[in-house]
Amino acid sequence: HLGYFPREVSGIPKQVRLFIARQLSLSGDLSMQYPWDSRTFGYHLVSIRQYTGFRFPEAQDKMDLESWLRSESAPEAITFADLFECAIQRFRSLRIELPSEKESQRIVNAALNGFFSDVHQQMTHGLDRKVRKDMDELLIVPAGEAFSPFEKFKASAGRPGVKNLQKEIIKLQQMRS
Repeated sequence: HLGYFPREVSGIPKQVRLFIARQLSLSGDLSMQYPWDSRTFGYHLVSIRQYTGFRFPEAQDKMDLESWLRSESAPEAITFADLFECAIQRFRSLRIELPSEKESQRIVNAALNGFFSDVHQQMTHGLDRKVRKDMDELLIVPAGEAFSPFEKFKASAGRPGVKNLQKEIIKLQQMRS
């Protein structure tokens, strides 16, 4: 159900434990009595993996997933949740157990950050060299001033009035140039 093997009973939703108890015709949830730190657990783990055809994720699997998400899924996924679902489906289709939820989220975050970095690089390289230089200069805080020109562009226009309108026109002209 989870896509990975929990390491303790609290990691298994109660509904799943009750479903399994009904499947085994047990009178109730006996999962607290299961020997989690034993050879029995290891034996059951191997048996389940053989039966389902799933395998434990290796470091290379995680790197491959991140790369696949970054190049194939991120351009189509609208939200983090969508990309997370793509990761789950990818590992399931490859018959690889999911890493823990926290590790899966880390992989998806890395893929998303990598995707945005790639988009940024593509956009940057698509700009003329002079435009990139001018944009970089907007980020430099001139000597004796507290704010960069870019920070001044972002500043509020202030109260309505001719003086502030003229300042906004100058900002617009600077941006256009």
